[in-house]
Amino acid sequence: EFYANYHIEGCGWGGKATGDGNDIQCPINGNCRNTPVEVFETRYPWLTHSYRLADGSAGHGRSRGGAGSSRVLEARAPEITVSSFMDRHETGAWGLFGGQPGSPGALRIRRHGDEAWGTFSEAFGTVSPNKFADIRVRHGDRIEIVSPGGGGYGPPAQRDPELVCGEVLDGLLSARQARAVYRVALAREDGGGWRLDAAATARLRAESVGVPQTPRATAGSAGCGAARRQSWGAPPVREAEGHWEPIPDALYATTTARCDLCGKMIVGRLWRVRHGDRSLGFCDHRCQRTWLEYRLPRYGAAEPTASPGTSV
Repeated sequence: EFYANYHIEGCGWGGKATGDGNDIQCPINGNCRNTPVEVFETRYPWLTHSYRLADGSAGHGRSRGGAGSSRVLEARAPEITVSSFMDRHETGAWGLFGGQPGSPGALRIRRHGDEAWGTFSEAFGTVSPNKFADIRVRHGDRIEIVSPGGGGYGPPAQRDPELVCGEVLDGLLSARQARAVYRVALAREDGGGWRLDAAATARLRAESVGVPQTPRATAGSAGCGAARRQSWGAPPVREAEGHWEPIPDALYATTTARCDLCGKMIVGRLWRVRHGDRSLGFCDHRCQRTWLEYRLPRYGAAEPTASPGTSV
């Protein structure tokens, strides 16, 4: 029976000023959702051996990048034609402001009866290991799809130590990585788990140049299970102070209102805010908050060359 399936794999998204990147973020096309394994196996001749977060794929940072995925599929039909045009397999997503890059993706195959994994270039002689068309795989062949991870945001040594400890408990990091990359010291608990050693972490971070020397943790050594909150060192959230202002409809309008942050054309109404002697217009209070917490600390309040805030 003939069939066609267009498979789209989610990947890790980049860390940001206000938090970590999403793990295995599904594409934003709208109709490209993460198909449940059970549905996929019911409709198509593939067996899913594993589907998980890709080890070590997230870029380290004050806000870490999201993890990519690792999926292993086995062909269950006599012959299946496979094509691929995956990206970011040579260069990982770069980090920002001291964050580290995420890991690149990969596409591998293990032919039925073989012990080792290899690329499609090695197995079939394709010019590209991740961009090719009309390759025929057979029953029992296994394919591993690894999607890239997101880049980190900010220096890793500024990450909330409790978040780091929680990720060690979740198996996303090793205690050695926590110490070497994030400058976080952990100690073994009687039950075999890990706890944060706040004093040792403060000493480790004091040895690093240009990073805060006091972790945001209790004075003692605290457990890490509840560490799920906004990244350490992220800008404080400020409440939006402004009001909605209607944009009058004009049949022969010669100006267009645009957001002072993203430049998006605004129709109907805009979020009006006063900042010093400037009057700013935004899509909504979320754009205003991003302007306050991201653009303003980095670039100041200078008006851009082409001011989108009121009219262009």
